[in-house]
Amino acid sequence: MIRRMMAMFVGGLGAVGASQAPEFAQQYAQRLGGAVDELKVIVENFDQDAHRAGLSREAGIQRLEGSPDTFVVRRGSSTRETIRRFETLQSQQAAMQAPDVLTRVGAMVKDYDPAIATQAFRSYRPALPLTLEGGFFALLGFFGGALVGGITALPMGRRRVRGAGA
Repeated sequence: MIRRMMAMFVGGLGAVGASQAPEFAQQYAQRLGGAVDELKVIVENFDQDAHRAGLSREAGIQRLEGSPDTFVVRRGSSTRETIRRFETLQSQQAAMQAPDVLTRVGAMVKDYDPAIATQAFRSYRPALPLTLEGGFFALLGFFGGALVGGITALPMGRRRVRGAGA
């Protein structure tokens, strides 16, 4: 009895938590889109500046990193990092445009950006999911939680009382 109640309780918690995944992924995707848009402007500006100087992107970064001025060297390193982040986020954004929810949520979990995830979490408000996707994740969460709750409650199972004659 206790095992069953524990399994149902933890299953319910799992359902509530997992049902939020599709909507959180949507919020994350919106923030991701904003970050990609802003980084695109920065990268395009750098590319234009390098082109005007007769340089490729990589040659422009190398010129900055090879400067005797430490400030300019740091600028080159931060530009390289900005471009790398832009390319990573752009790739994740493409993966999150998949038609199926498992791919979208998987792409968010696999390559999540901590800064974007933090901002999405700060503004996220849980809600009752009324979509098929939310229901699917609630079901997965329920069964996963019920399994964990059932296993956790195994030591709380019925104990056999030995008879006096044994």
